[in-house]
Amino acid sequence: ERFHVSKSTVIRALQELEKRHIIYAVPKSGYYLIKNDKKQEREQTGIIDFAASAPDPDIFPYRDFQHCINKAIDMYKNDLFIYGTPQGLPSLIRVLQKLLSDYQVFAKERNIFITSGVQQALSLLSLMPFPNGKKKILIEQPGYHLMVEQLEALRLPACGIKRTAEGLDMAEVERLFQTEEIKFFY
Repeated sequence: ERFHVSKSTVIRALQELEKRHIIYAVPKSGYYLIKNDKKQEREQTGIIDFAASAPDPDIFPYRDFQHCINKAIDMYKNDLFIYGTPQGLPSLIRVLQKLLSDYQVFAKERNIFITSGVQQALSLLSLMPFPNGKKKILIEQPGYHLMVEQLEALRLPACGIKRTAEGLDMAEVERLFQTEEIKFFY
């Protein structure tokens, strides 16, 4: 009444704020603001820990991610519990093909694969034969620890190249590609 807004508009606004994970409802009590104390503490200290290979769970945008997941569930609810194609969602493959062509990368739909995660993609790349016929995988050091563990578990030949604060020594990268049987660089 004070703002001359109908009850249905207020209810829709509260539902939208709840859907965006800005507020939450407690039945027979009311709506409450979601507060993230850890984010505020980190902003005050200004400290970012680069020691871990995974991001700080407190800075992951859970609310945004949850909102995207909820939106995807709403949009694709009829396709969620059926098996898809081995290549991934066909409509997404077509969108990716168009996006790639905008960057002058022309790929046929049958050559685009969508994986469910980075580990699956790295496993496929590591195991598949490459046109250059070479077998060894060059990986930066330090690098993604799960890639190193995967190469060891699959007993695939690999060699490392040191990454410093200045980056990679590109002359060394070129030398390794010329003198070693490098399949690809990760």
